[in-house]
Amino acid sequence: MHQELACHTQHRGGVAYVTVSDGFGCTATATVSITVISVNDAPVASAYAPANTQSKTVSSSSANSFDPNNNDTLSYLWNVGDGNSSTEANPTHTYSNFGQYTATLTVKDNHNSSDSSSITLTLTDPSNILPDTPSNLSYILNTTVTGKGRNKVTSSTVVLKNSMETTLESNQPVYC
Repeated sequence: MHQELACHTQHRGGVAYVTVSDGFGCTATATVSITVISVNDAPVASAYAPANTQSKTVSSSSANSFDPNNNDTLSYLWNVGDGNSSTEANPTHTYSNFGQYTATLTVKDNHNSSDSSSITLTLTDPSNILPDTPSNLSYILNTTVTGKGRNKVTSSTVVLKNSMETTLESNQPVYC
């Protein structure tokens, strides 16, 4: 004959008390110690700064960085890529030279868990930027027409049209 067992469990302060009884009035009790381990989730780093700029001064942001545990305090370390660093959450840094740099943000929570995020910055000297391909092309035309004892000289500047301002200059013919 198969008899079902009844089980009753109580939890108090990390300890579980288990009582098992059968259908014939027999019972057994056990005490089990339970340890709850809190697992810390690492923070998430999110570095931001303009990728391309015509200035040596760059403002960076860690605004989208967060800690999934919500109760942890974050610390910040920016390695700005030129040998300098900052512990500010959103630093502004002035580089000595134009060029390309990799800035890395490391965020750490109060359990020493950390995460890093890197961005590439290109700082371009505005005096080295070539103008856009010209959309206005100008040609000066000098024409001499000879005939019947007289020379006719005319000079004009033709500017090809685009969506920008268009100029056409024409000098009156000069008879020689």
